[in-house]
Amino acid sequence: LYLIARIVLAESNNFPHLAETYLREVMGPVHEQLTALLTRGIERGEVQGEVSRERIKVLLAPLSWLALWRQALQNHSISPIDEQAYIREAIDMAVRSVIIHNPGTPLRSA
Repeated sequence: LYLIARIVLAESNNFPHLAETYLREVMGPVHEQLTALLTRGIERGEVQGEVSRERIKVLLAPLSWLALWRQALQNHSISPIDEQAYIREAIDMAVRSVIIHNPGTPLRSA
């Protein structure tokens, strides 16, 4: 999947239909699922704020950046990334940004 994203990014100006197809067929379902998840959380009073396209993109941005890092920068880095730790932190930040926290319940187990 990362290789496909890399090709799409590299060739999107030359082949706009490729980018449109990738956004519709690959990213579209991801956005739909995350939108449904947030909507359900808001309806249950577990998630704060509103669902918007921008919010979905911001929540997915850390994973998009990691995909770019893996494909383009990883081998040239003077500061390698611990991918598992990075993903944990990205998820933790995303959850903390949307969840309505009950003070008696920890958000993250140690």
